[in-house]
Amino acid sequence: MNIDFQFYIKKLKEQFSNVSIRDIKWLVADILQTNSQINIDISLEQENLILQKIKQLNNGKPLAYVLNWTPFYNCKFFIDENVLIPRFETELLVEKIIKYANNLNQNLHILDLCSGSGCIGITLQKNLNCKVDVVELSENACKIIKKNANLNNSTIKIIKSNMFDKISQKYDIIVSNPPYIPTSDIETLDPSVKNFEPKLALDGGPDGLDFYRIIAKNSFKFLKNNGKLFLEIGFNQANAIKKLLEPNFFEINIYKDLSGKNRFIQATNRGKL
Repeated sequence: MNIDFQFYIKKLKEQFSNVSIRDIKWLVADILQTNSQINIDISLEQENLILQKIKQLNNGKPLAYVLNWTPFYNCKFFIDENVLIPRFETELLVEKIIKYANNLNQNLHILDLCSGSGCIGITLQKNLNCKVDVVELSENACKIIKKNANLNNSTIKIIKSNMFDKISQKYDIIVSNPPYIPTSDIETLDPSVKNFEPKLALDGGPDGLDFYRIIAKNSFKFLKNNGKLFLEIGFNQANAIKKLLEPNFFEINIYKDLSGKNRFIQATNRGKL
């Protein structure tokens, strides 16, 4: 049947009041594979699928999990509840690394720790045309990384490892967006996060710093002299993480996100063993 797009969106909004207009439009456009905002052709099968998925949105399930994909930087990633949904803040981290790398006249080798969906490593590999290894412990996440590498025609190397356990070489850049939520804070998160996103990708231990301690203690061993470490951090963790890094790194710089919150750290390897 042929139906007015805006009327259809309005009707769905009246029926599913918990869902935003933005998410309804995105869902309908994705299922119908159309950008039309005027008249749309919709089959009974498509309408049933829309209703099925919009009920999931109405129950609080994030759009990326309902659609099973999300845009990130200039790529598209398959997403399910085995991996964290990539955030805009992480796009800023990727952008920072790309700007740094574009000023270097060399072939880079990058390590992406706690890779999740692979969004950081794959995006860097695509945009810098360099060698990228991604490390992930979860078997299900590794399968998703492989799927996303194929989806984006990326030549990353996937290493199933508990952090540095299976790493044996040195890199120009190590990047990580590790779990950094304190365990006791997880229950206070928005329901769309705590009820759907994997706790393995959220829980950073009692103070949220468990993974940063591992990174601070080990990453310098796997960086070339003057190699760079890039981290995404919790907004209130900058000073504590800087202190962890100081024995093995210098030029430790803290950067803010677009909300003015401390969100990223860039540090340079001292080059000692």
